[in-house]
Amino acid sequence: MFFWQPRIFFSTKVAVFDNIFGMSLFKKKSPKRLKNTEPLVKFDRDGNIIREKKETGGTPDFDEGMSEKERILRKKLEKIAEETETRKKKNESEPRKSDSNASPKDDPVNEAVPYDFPGDIIISIKKQMNKCLDFITGKDTCGNSTRPGGDGGKSRRIKINRNTRVGKIIGAVLDVFYEKKEKYMALPKRMKALSAIATMLLLLILAAGVFSAWAAGFTQTEFTARATHEELASLSKILDEKYKDKRSQNLKPLPYKVTQKKLDVRAGAAILVDASNGCVLYEKNADKVIPPASITKLFVMYIVYQEIDKGNFSMDDEVPLPEMSWAVNQPRDASLMHLGQGQKVTLRELMEGLAVASGNDAAKAIAYHISGSPAKFVERMNEECKKLGLTKTRFVEPSGYDENNTTTARELATFARIYITKYPECLTDFHSLRYIDYPKKENLPSWQKSMGDTLAIHQVNTNPLLGLMDGVDGIKTGFIYESGYNLALTAKRGDQRFLSITLQGQGRGTREGNAGRIHDGTEMMEWAFDTFADYVPEAKHELLFPVPALAVKENRGRFVNLVPAWTTPIPVPHILGDTAKDSAAAVTYSVELPAYTYGKVSQGDTYGYITYKIGEITLEKVPLVSDRSLETGSAWDRFWGTLAKIKLTKEASKAEKD
Repeated sequence: MFFWQPRIFFSTKVAVFDNIFGMSLFKKKSPKRLKNTEPLVKFDRDGNIIREKKETGGTPDFDEGMSEKERILRKKLEKIAEETETRKKKNESEPRKSDSNASPKDDPVNEAVPYDFPGDIIISIKKQMNKCLDFITGKDTCGNSTRPGGDGGKSRRIKINRNTRVGKIIGAVLDVFYEKKEKYMALPKRMKALSAIATMLLLLILAAGVFSAWAAGFTQTEFTARATHEELASLSKILDEKYKDKRSQNLKPLPYKVTQKKLDVRAGAAILVDASNGCVLYEKNADKVIPPASITKLFVMYIVYQEIDKGNFSMDDEVPLPEMSWAVNQPRDASLMHLGQGQKVTLRELMEGLAVASGNDAAKAIAYHISGSPAKFVERMNEECKKLGLTKTRFVEPSGYDENNTTTARELATFARIYITKYPECLTDFHSLRYIDYPKKENLPSWQKSMGDTLAIHQVNTNPLLGLMDGVDGIKTGFIYESGYNLALTAKRGDQRFLSITLQGQGRGTREGNAGRIHDGTEMMEWAFDTFADYVPEAKHELLFPVPALAVKENRGRFVNLVPAWTTPIPVPHILGDTAKDSAAAVTYSVELPAYTYGKVSQGDTYGYITYKIGEITLEKVPLVSDRSLETGSAWDRFWGTLAKIKLTKEASKAEKD
């Protein structure tokens, strides 16, 4: 066991205690010293300076070389040294009694003693170092034993004034210390060595325990700090750019390889997608450019919703009807809502006329109301197509009557999915309505009010599968001779929604055209619901994986969270169980995580993977990315990080073997 010399500490700090507590803890004070250029220095056992008179040995030459002033100064110094030595010997022989009436002049502690600087100070420091070594080893510099004699070593103890509260506390601590030291010094040499070794082992065990407790904090994931809103927004922006194909609103192929089913689809172009993730399940001539006909009106409704979101309009706003929007001014074969002069109609009623009756007059009325003219409104439509990345979709007028409006089945499906995802209320409010009656009494001008509702025209929704197929709630039909019978169809059963587009449907007349729409829509939708079911990754477990972050600075919670780069639902094929839902319920996932990260961590970088499987078939492998950025820590952080790294590496290796 190792000890230190407390006398050194207390002797150097006495002035601090005097200033703070206003009292003296030590019974002896170091004397004040005056500078002497030529001192003769001796030290007693306690390290105090002893001045002795210099013996000249009768060297008259030396005395004669001195000036009178120097001789007087020398005599004064010698006299002071003699008086100091005399008083010191007297104090050592007779213990000093405290006298409250004694004056400072009678106190030898305040006696000025000459000293040599820096020579005396250096010698004093060396002396104290030797005494410290003597105290620890029990031997002096010559190897002689300095063990205490009959007084039990008490003469070597620091003397504390125990009349004060602080002195009592310090004295009690020192008593325990000296008691343990004396017992240790009394032991044989071999026992001392064993005791020292045992003490070192105990300290090592204690240090190991403290380190283990600290390192165990890297396994307490419940204290993981969540990413802030700012960090989540930054991460989303990074991932949208890095994984554009997976996170964008564009359609994408299935994440696994399949052989495309040969469906009996009679339309010239078709596509079938999973609305929740945009995966294409079936396609036929999906990139062929074809006029969309009245499906164009979906873009009109999309812009209306945008303007309402901006606060520019409201569904209950009354819309003025310019002459060019009246039904009498539309082509004879155009679909109409039957708007007329002087009628009062709201924006909501116009939206119903677009969705149910596919009214060309309603499309023009909205174009005038929002943009001031159909031409400016068409510019707005084309701008929105550009923003959505629809490069083959272009419009020349808002109703879809003109064959120069163009699109493809793929781009139309992309837009329709965005539309019903961003504004799902459009399905319940408009596209699932079975019929409308217009104009009613409240819509008529003053000169027709007396006719009541007799002028109302009853029109059934043009979607032939609405009410015929389970789950169908939209969206829109379209027909011109140049494009044939088109249909944008969506259906939802439970949490599963599919979307299909068919263009260039065949038929001589509306009856045959609708029959083709019903056949193709039923063929694709029923096959989709029978064959696929969505597995939602976050439905059962939160996909947040904390990993220890070592050697970093200012890390909240000691961890960095790894999250999937995307969490869109996965379409699961029906290969197990009685239904596709049984297959989706059988999906499992495995996670590849590092034991730790060391040093700098960049937000959005890949540090692991999560793999989704059904049986032995891999459905999708998604990167796990960091939800925040961390900077490399200081040398102190890296030191502790390296220690934790060694421990975590061993634990990871052990876990792999098990």
